Amino acid sequence: MRQSEILGLKWEDVDWIKSAITVQRQAQFVNGSGIVFLEPKILSGFRKITLGKNLLEELRNYRVMQEKLKTKRGMRWQESNLIFATGNGTPISSRNIERDYYRILASTDLPKIRFHDLRHTAASLMINHGVPIVIVSKILGHSKPSVTFNAFIKQKTPTYRSSTRGSCHKRCSRRDSNAQPTDSKSGTLSIELREREHIIPQKIFRP
Repeated sequence: MRQSEILGLKWEDVDWIKSAITVQRQAQFVNGSGIVFLEPKILSGFRKITLGKNLLEELRNYRVMQEKLKTKRGMRWQESNLIFATGNGTPISSRNIERDYYRILASTDLPKIRFHDLRHTAASLMINHGVPIVIVSKILGHSKPSVTFNAFIKQKTPTYRSSTRGSCHKRCSRRDSNAQPTDSKSGTLSIELREREHIIPQKIFRP
């Protein structure tokens, strides 16, 4: 997900029964208006993504923590129903989220990458684990699979750069044919990615 999509998530977007989250708005800073919530710029930006069991449990725990904070703040809490909000319930600015992100990153041995690179890394991990490009594209909210293909395979892998374009498309088509979006009419997607143990990606692409 994009940072703006994460900061635009509300608790009403979480389907606790189906273990899914719906992406349907973005938080954007507008001069003179502050942080406003807008719909995704393209239709494919509207999507539904299945959440893993561990992530869903983390969200449950986080909500409990937020409810305790809300009680503590009392009248100072400004209800927005945002999943990720400030200590007073208001929208978080991109600058503040990145400040905290880099502070946490500095306390670890992880590579110093941009916040947006987390999205690229997630895409690369899915591709390296054999998830079809069409599925990765829908999860990322790209307008079409070729955007994902060009960003994470064609331009980054020597094998694909040296191959003919037709050959590449044939290979992608064979893999994409196995994809089964759950709701082609609305453009939403539910996909359960299985956790694979002892699988280490050979390379993480950061376009």
